[in-house]
Amino acid sequence: MTTVASEGIRKELAELGRAHPGLASGKDNLFVLWFLKAYVAGEADNNIAASVVGASKDGGFDAIYIDSGARIVHLVQGKYRASFGSKAEPPSDIDRFVMDSESLYSGDSSRLNDLLDRVNPTTREKLRYARNRLVSHDYQPRLYYLTTGKVSADKRRRFGRSTRSRILEIIDATDLARIYRDYADGIAPPIPVTSLAIEPSSPTIIERPDAKSKIRSWIFPAEIRSVATLYKQCGTRLFAKNIRGYLGESKINKEMSKTLTKHSSRFFYLNNGITIICSRAEYIKGDTSALQMWDAQVINGQQTVRTIAEHSTTSEAAVLVKVMQVPEFDYPGFVSEVVGATNFQNAIKASDLYANDAEQIRIQRELHKLGYQYIRKRQSKSEARREGGQNAKQVKREELAQAVGACALDPREVRSGVEHLFEAHYKTIFNGAEAHLYLVKWWLRRAATSQARGNANNGYAKWLAVSAMWGHLEKILNTRERRRAFVGECPSQDSRSWNALCRAFDKLYIVAYQFYQAAKKKRPAQEQLDISRFYRDSKDLHVQFERHWRSSANKQRSQFKKQTALISKELRRLVE
Repeated sequence: MTTVASEGIRKELAELGRAHPGLASGKDNLFVLWFLKAYVAGEADNNIAASVVGASKDGGFDAIYIDSGARIVHLVQGKYRASFGSKAEPPSDIDRFVMDSESLYSGDSSRLNDLLDRVNPTTREKLRYARNRLVSHDYQPRLYYLTTGKVSADKRRRFGRSTRSRILEIIDATDLARIYRDYADGIAPPIPVTSLAIEPSSPTIIERPDAKSKIRSWIFPAEIRSVATLYKQCGTRLFAKNIRGYLGESKINKEMSKTLTKHSSRFFYLNNGITIICSRAEYIKGDTSALQMWDAQVINGQQTVRTIAEHSTTSEAAVLVKVMQVPEFDYPGFVSEVVGATNFQNAIKASDLYANDAEQIRIQRELHKLGYQYIRKRQSKSEARREGGQNAKQVKREELAQAVGACALDPREVRSGVEHLFEAHYKTIFNGAEAHLYLVKWWLRRAATSQARGNANNGYAKWLAVSAMWGHLEKILNTRERRRAFVGECPSQDSRSWNALCRAFDKLYIVAYQFYQAAKKKRPAQEQLDISRFYRDSKDLHVQFERHWRSSANKQRSQFKKQTALISKELRRLVE
């Protein structure tokens, strides 16, 4: 197992321990909870922690997770070993877990009663409910024997030959490295094994093995109904490594829809096709030939796949597909290179190329925990709302870049445009800060925008105002508790802190305009100083503004301090 994966999992468990102190007494429970989020249910289910039941006399069941939508009962036994990949797990432990699980859906009541007699009351209640779902409601069982230790290939083969292999999955440290990689890339739960049907009229497919790179490629025309099925099986997880979301009714997407509806036989010739990467692929030849894929990701052609999914009844259409099986050691770098090189049918922005950066994924995950939807990929408004729900507060990557950039850089850099921030200052802006610090700056941007609305002069000065405000509030917001309290106050825009912040911005805007007027007076009479160009082109304007702020010309300073003092007082009250 890689050090990146083992350290990453340890960090996830530490964070889960802080979020779920009731489970923090045992690493097995936190490990199983992370596994459920990363591999079984995804991160959308906020009640998943209630499925973790590991305790004294739990009968070997560390989690009982019931997915009513899929009609599946997931049973998990987890073994967290401090040393990843070292301890070999005895097959007797796996045997016992499987046999106890079987008693829940077999007809042997004595085995069931024996199990229920030796477990604690909480586990007993959950097992009875699971039994009811399995027997009376035709739910299917899924068993996971999970360990950070290792299970030998011989032991895996032994269980693989039994009928239990259909419902039992053994996951050890080697498998966890792959699961963590997908989780870190924003793919949770992972993509199941999928396949694409090859157009029947095509006699063969092109297969290209590359002995040097170890990459294996296939090119073939796929039935579009098969492509639509692939999307229905996997949903938007299929595009986790794509640099954009679905763009909705763009001009190109409308043209694709028109072709599929009116001239479907021409679709193969007019479309650039779909590019898929996977960890493994197999060509299955038969009456209906297909390419089977493991861990499939569409890295080019998302707009095509989504448009096809809306027109999947068009039987005569086909689309060109290229599939690449990429070895583990070269996976991250190669995927990034291909994504950047192939996504040009819809125009690419500099910010698009950072959509799958590890920091962007981390921000999305951290903000989700706080009730915010971080939109790290360019996509349509309806697509973003569908993914985040109606109540999530949306934070766009462009907004966050502007907000943090205004606090960290010369404000004129922000006025140079969002794409400039991503091209020239990405690492400075997205520097691994805690989620609440990012949100503080984002809320400063929101307040500055609110108070500038309807006044063009204030709009030109907005980034200078955000920079100045952060300079005054940074010391007030110098602890995590205060930042958390501030972020908690801002959504309620009738709160004392928010109102004081808005009044403070009003004072800043008054001084900013006076600052511009003072600079204008210093110019020769014949030389005009346009206010827009003044804020856009002047270097180190924030430094000059700070000198003006401290000067006797500033008559708003005392009123501004009164508002920031109110913010400080309110935050102290909230955290004490």
